[in-house]
Amino acid sequence: MAMSIPSELLDNILKGNCVLFLGAGASIESGAPSSKELAKTLADQFLEGCHREDPLPKVAAYIENKPGIGRSPLIKYLVERLSTLSPSSGHIILAKFKWKAIYTTNYDMLIEKGYEKTFGKECRYIRILQSKEFSNIENSRNCVPIYKLHGCISHPYSEENLLIITEDDYHRNYTNKVALLDQLRVHIYRCPLVFIGYSFADYSLSEIWFEISKELGPFKIWSYAIWPGHTKYEKSLWRNRNVELIDCTFQKFFENILTYDTEKTHELSWALNESWLVEIVKSLIDTIDARDSYTKGHSIRVQKIASLISNEMGINKDERYIIEIAALLHDFGKISLEDSVLMKSRALTQKELNQMKSHSVLGANRLRKIKGLEKVATAIDHHYEWFYGSGYPKCLSGEDIPIASRIIAVADAYDSMTSPRPYRKKLSKDKIIKELKCQSGKQFDPEVVKALFLIINKGRKK
Repeated sequence: MAMSIPSELLDNILKGNCVLFLGAGASIESGAPSSKELAKTLADQFLEGCHREDPLPKVAAYIENKPGIGRSPLIKYLVERLSTLSPSSGHIILAKFKWKAIYTTNYDMLIEKGYEKTFGKECRYIRILQSKEFSNIENSRNCVPIYKLHGCISHPYSEENLLIITEDDYHRNYTNKVALLDQLRVHIYRCPLVFIGYSFADYSLSEIWFEISKELGPFKIWSYAIWPGHTKYEKSLWRNRNVELIDCTFQKFFENILTYDTEKTHELSWALNESWLVEIVKSLIDTIDARDSYTKGHSIRVQKIASLISNEMGINKDERYIIEIAALLHDFGKISLEDSVLMKSRALTQKELNQMKSHSVLGANRLRKIKGLEKVATAIDHHYEWFYGSGYPKCLSGEDIPIASRIIAVADAYDSMTSPRPYRKKLSKDKIIKELKCQSGKQFDPEVVKALFLIINKGRKK
């Protein structure tokens, strides 16, 4: 294969755990103009060639406010210019995969046409243009939500769903845009994002990358950008902003993904996002989050760290999926603990600490009753075992402890130390590394700790 798709990204796309953000660059192969090209075309058409080098919103504002023209001719011209475009093979192929969500700033009709060519009259997507429409998603579980940050070319004359083209449009739509960007934050915090466009010119997007960076520490590469012909300087810059650049076109990217043997994807039906089991897992995660606010971000970070460790150690795919689910649900047993222990703002007594540790067994026993989560339950059951044999609940040692449990133990401890708790501040990186080294071979599997250190060092070098 000519291009290399990161294995983590490929895995997430195949199991429907990825967010897609399509900018104008995703539509080049359909004949769509860039914003610069469109600005020049509009300037020639309506402004006698003046302001050809100005940004598109500025040019559109000049046209809208020009006496004798106004908004209607501008919108009509845009519709006539863009509505005749046909979807590329990339638009058609992307419809074959499941997505947590799709965000688009323009050329939304190409995405819709791609779905229509793939599925005919069977609608597999739902338009989301305003924050008040978020509630509609729950009623359309089989549909991919398409969030349209800049209005809708396919419905350009609607006053509610205003096509955002001029500077004034951006200001009028500010509140709605903030709500949509907040929704994007929620999505990319839980799963990787693939951006396809000309560049990251939107400051709001850059701001999100920086916020996620603070949350994930050295585990930064959690987003990707299809960016053909990027330079090594662009690659270095955006890697430091949580984005890994992939040198490929939109169309070639999806054609290459389609060549993978999707029949060899993981056996766990929930991971394919097709089964009732995925709904159970989501419900369990929501239950944990509702009980203890700390675990809301903690479980997701532990899953991310455990996934990276698994990849570094060369763990096979099937085992990695067990590890990822178990990492997400490793604190499920906390729902059985008393508030006086779970919510205590001071350091726990030994008795309370023992009660807290018991949540691994409590959670595992509950999860074991759910068909499909038996191996997940076993991984959770033993993540408090110590490598040299004095842990909980069965004093297992060494390789008698499931590898999933050993990885989750290190990921859980690392994230706990990097996060502030009610009874202490977060530890410094030096203290965390010192503690992990001290417990390597005692509490933790030394090979797992070694893998974590390799990941941390890679993050520092980037």
